[in-house]
Parts: sequence; C-alpha cells; structure tokens
Amino acid sequence: MLSNLLVRDVTILRPGTITDRTDTVADWSTATSTHTNGWLAQRSAAEVLDNRTAGVTGWTLVLPGGTDVRRTDRVTIDAVTYEVDGDPNPAWTPRGEHHVEVSLRRVDG
Repeated sequence: MLSNLLVRDVTILRPGTITDRTDTVADWSTATSTHTNGWLAQRSAAEVLDNRTAGVTGWTLVLPGGTDVRRTDRVTIDAVTYEVDGDPNPAWTPRGEHHVEVSLRRVDG
C-alpha cells in the first residue's frame, strides 16, 4: 500500500503575492503551508563552478493522490527547502489518481 511508503513529513509552501510598481510577484513572507506525507529520492547531482562553488541536486517527491501542489510552490522536508521544478505529474490508475510525482531542485551556494 502506497501510504506505508510515504514516511517523510512534508510541508508544502505556497507564496502570497505583492504588487510592485508594475508586476505581481511571489511574497514568501506571507506563504501558507500545508502538511502531508511523502517519499523523497535523489535523482541527480551536479557541481557548478562559475566563480562560486555550488551544488545543484534534483529530487523526486511522491505525494498522495489529490495533493494540491503547484509549480510555483516550495517544499520543506527535514528543515531543507526545495523548489518545485516544473509541473507536478499526477499518476493515474483505472480507479483514479494514485499519487503525484513532483520534481524538486535544491541549490546550495
């Protein structure tokens, strides 16, 4: 059963918005949070050396079917914050939405 594998505490952060002179932009100081469980697996890692040392890692997060997560959200797991990288992908079975796969990115440096 999928719920037995979703053992990580996950917080989905959704930004509020503010309007500067001409544009509406994300306001993380007014973010709302939603808690759920998930499974996290690393899928890639790279070191960037352009006048700095930075690590970029790619992750896949699996969430329960029906979870409201968007490409503009961030996710916190074990006090580490990741950016959602692209549109979440719902996975379907004949019975309905089984789970949601979310690509995440973490940049350090």
